[in-house]
Amino acid sequence: MSDTTNYNFSTGPFEDLTSPGPGSVEAYDNAAGQGPGQCLKDAIQNEIFRGHIPYFWSEFTPKAEAQFGLAREVDADATAKAKARAKEGATINDVLEKPTAWIKRLKASLPDFAPVVALARSVASSLAIDPSPSRRASGPGKAFLEKADSMLALDDEQLEAKVSKLLATVEGFDLTRDGDGRPTRDSLAALVKAFFDAMA
Repeated sequence: MSDTTNYNFSTGPFEDLTSPGPGSVEAYDNAAGQGPGQCLKDAIQNEIFRGHIPYFWSEFTPKAEAQFGLAREVDADATAKAKARAKEGATINDVLEKPTAWIKRLKASLPDFAPVVALARSVASSLAIDPSPSRRASGPGKAFLEKADSMLALDDEQLEAKVSKLLATVEGFDLTRDGDGRPTRDSLAALVKAFFDAMA
């Protein structure tokens, strides 16, 4: 009998989809064909990309802005797109440039990029890769991420209408948007969580 388990996932407008997968760490390692420990390696890499990298940027960016004197600029195009999608009277915060664009400007402004790299290494080494429930509880959580996914599947007008209602309740929330002016998944999930917290 094969060692498999059914796993649920949601994407876009589709909820409660199910696919079979390895039913144990050993079954995963065998299927991966990379030998013992591959399940742990993949779990760590998943945690790094889903949680740790955003955590790193949130800690590194303000420190680098303060140390090197170059703040992230407003992305005029993304802000204009966000405002164009919003309903009349809605308050839309300026969309800041992506960290990758900001870091390129920072690199170009300095004669030596080594101090920035040193700061990045220092910040990274101080941040534990932490998959614990307490760390996850501090983020938006699975239910709010799924709600964000369902909202992001809407067309722009419907999405902005819902976002405007949330922002009207959660005053001062700094919603992060992507280059097209749409809310990022994690930031939208955090906004939904903040809305429910405010209504509690």
